[in-house]
Amino acid sequence: MAASLLQAIGLPDAIAHTAEEYEELAFRLAIEGELSDSIKQRLVCNRATSSSFDTAAFPRNLDAAYRTMAEKGDGGAVRLVEGVTRCRPQEGADWNSGKSGTYVG
Repeated sequence: MAASLLQAIGLPDAIAHTAEEYEELAFRLAIEGELSDSIKQRLVCNRATSSSFDTAAFPRNLDAAYRTMAEKGDGGAVRLVEGVTRCRPQEGADWNSGKSGTYVG
C-alpha cells in the first residue's frame, strides 16, 4: 500500500521493494542531503496538485463510489478518486463474504 501511495504522489524513487532496499534508501537519505532535499521539494510541490492530499474530497468521492456500487449491485469497477479504480473480484470471489481475497483489475 505504501508503494502505491508513493507512486500516486510522484515519489516512485522512494519505493523500496525489499528490506535491503529500504535499509539502503534510509542510509542514503541520512547521508545524501541532496536526495533528501529533492524528495522533500517534490513532496511539497505535489501536495498542491495531487488528489492524494485532498482530504476533503476523498471521503465525498468514496461515499459516492459506495453509493454507485450499491445502486449498480454488480460489483463493477468504480472510480473512487482521480486515478484510483476499485477492481472487480476474481472469478468466483464473493465481495460480501467478509473474507479478503485476490482481486483483479
